[in-house]
Amino acid sequence: MPIKEIQISIVEREELCLLLAWICLFLTVSVLSLFVAWLFTREVVGSDTATPAMQHIAASIKFAKRHYKTVAALICLMLPTFAFAQSEHAGGEASLTLPDLKSVNFANFGGLNGHALLSIGLLFCVGGSCSAWPSMCN
Repeated sequence: MPIKEIQISIVEREELCLLLAWICLFLTVSVLSLFVAWLFTREVVGSDTATPAMQHIAASIKFAKRHYKTVAALICLMLPTFAFAQSEHAGGEASLTLPDLKSVNFANFGGLNGHALLSIGLLFCVGGSCSAWPSMCN
C-alpha cells in the first residue's frame, strides 16, 4: 500500500511550528511550577520552627501524601473513559441540533415553555453571582 504524501503550505508549517513552540513553552512552565511547588512543600513540611498556620498546612500535606496512590489509581481507571469518550462518527458538540425550546411546555412549572424556563435559570445564576460577589471581595 503506497504512502500518501501530505503537502503543507509554508503558512501552515509556520502555524504548526508556532503551535509546537507554545505547547513546549506551556509544558516547560508547568514542569517548572510543579518543581517550585515541590520545593515549597518540602520546606514547609521539613520546617520545625513554623507558625501554627504553617504547622497546620504541613499536617494537611502529610495527610494528603497518603492519598496519592488512591488518586493515581482512580486516574488510571478513568483514562480509558476519557480516551474513548466520543466516537469518531458522533461529530462532537458542534454538530448537536437543539429542538425549538418554545415548542415545549412544562406542566410542573406552570406551563412555562423551555425558553422562559432557561431564561429564569440564567437570572438565578446572575442573582447568585451578584450575591456572592461581596463575600468574595472580602
